[in-house]
Amino acid sequence: MKRDITFNDFKKEIEEVVKDSLKNIKKRDSGIFLSGGMDSSAVLYLLRKNCPDIPLKAFSVLFPGEKYDEDDFSDYVSEKTGVEREIFKLYPQDFIDFWQSIPDIFPQPVSTHTGAAYYKVARNTEVEHIFSGMGGDELFGGDIKYFHCEKLRKFKENMETNGLKNDIEPFEEFLGFVSFNDDEIRPQIIEQKELLDQLTWFNMRYWQTEYENYVINNICEKTGKRHIALYTDKNFIEMATSIDNELKIRGYVQRYVYRKWIETIFGKDFAFRPSQGFSAPLNRFFKNELKVFLEDSIESLCKRQVLKKIIDEKYIKNTLKELYSGKNVYNILLIHLILEMYMKGFEKNENTVHIS
Repeated sequence: MKRDITFNDFKKEIEEVVKDSLKNIKKRDSGIFLSGGMDSSAVLYLLRKNCPDIPLKAFSVLFPGEKYDEDDFSDYVSEKTGVEREIFKLYPQDFIDFWQSIPDIFPQPVSTHTGAAYYKVARNTEVEHIFSGMGGDELFGGDIKYFHCEKLRKFKENMETNGLKNDIEPFEEFLGFVSFNDDEIRPQIIEQKELLDQLTWFNMRYWQTEYENYVINNICEKTGKRHIALYTDKNFIEMATSIDNELKIRGYVQRYVYRKWIETIFGKDFAFRPSQGFSAPLNRFFKNELKVFLEDSIESLCKRQVLKKIIDEKYIKNTLKELYSGKNVYNILLIHLILEMYMKGFEKNENTVHIS
């Protein structure tokens, strides 16, 4: 049920939920993945405020020579909270080290490059707990698909109010964009008026737990750490989905009430800046420093007789050409590269693996 709450109510509630979520956290050496974005910065603030006695360090990852980070913001948050920050520089070789270790970390193939950052931090630190800001986008309407979802809801509402035909056909492309391609799931979503909340629950239940958190959880577990994502706590999800969507998306401002709360902590310029995100320059790496590694891996994969029926060599080679011509297709190549890492991992495994 939706609640018409004020900003002060939200500020009070989010801090109360955090206090409840952290009450059983033991006094152990802890760290946090600090990207400089709003979510990890907010979690660091909440940790320092509610658990002042926990030994805490912040870990930031940079790509030397690239503007793919929010280092200035990370530095500001570190100083503001009084938490020491350790900086890790991520080089092309770190990606190779991570990808070659993937078969030992994940029981099933996972196509990820951001995991390289978590892997480098986790295996080079001595803390027991590592916190992250995973889930903040999903809870408070941060991703662009939430913005479109809310606009779609308002459009449908307006059509119904004016007695117009509620035709979903114009939104087929949009629905595919937000990953509702499943024939059973999509009709259920279409029938819901609160599309944004349905999408939030879907992503928190499946996307976060099955992918994002899965990646970090396995990396931390492999390196003897415990990953804690505050925003995936059940109480957080229930609180966030009970807030009226008008507080989450106001006009063209996403995560409005969340940003207003962040503003009281780190200032307006920090809270209302454009989101930069965290992404590795793989397109450049694959065309330069990682070119030989990528091509050798693809070549080896294409030669595997056991995969001839499922690997389209011509398609992969054409995708390579597209990459070199400037197209942003690194994700397709990464999937195949990871598959080759698993095949090599199977070969090294003492147990024989049969693929039919």
